[in-house]
Amino acid sequence: MSNSPKLPLASLVFMFAVCSAATGRAQITTATFYGTVTDLTGAVIPGATATLTHVDTGASGVKTTNATGVFVFDFMRVGAYTLRIEAPGFKAYEGAGIELTAGQQVRQTFVLEVGAMSDTVTVAA
Repeated sequence: MSNSPKLPLASLVFMFAVCSAATGRAQITTATFYGTVTDLTGAVIPGATATLTHVDTGASGVKTTNATGVFVFDFMRVGAYTLRIEAPGFKAYEGAGIELTAGQQVRQTFVLEVGAMSDTVTVAA
């Protein structure tokens, strides 16, 4: 016969209920926005600067594309955003009407045209 303590079944059920309730309330309240930046031929553009700005708050974040032309904005609050992408030797891209919702993972490709950064191509969603 073992001398180890035994928990009553009611205690085990209570502990399970408490643990389940705690994990059940956890909700995702942010979004992730992935972008790939290419030129008109489909070649990726590393080193491009992407600025994502929340329309209501004006808060913005800046990311630089990696060697594969990808940038990632994670843990973004929900709402409407504008996006500006710039790279030397290319026209700047400006997009409006980007809506992010809770738990959303957006993946989009952005094509930059050859030209001066002072030239801007504006896209409205």
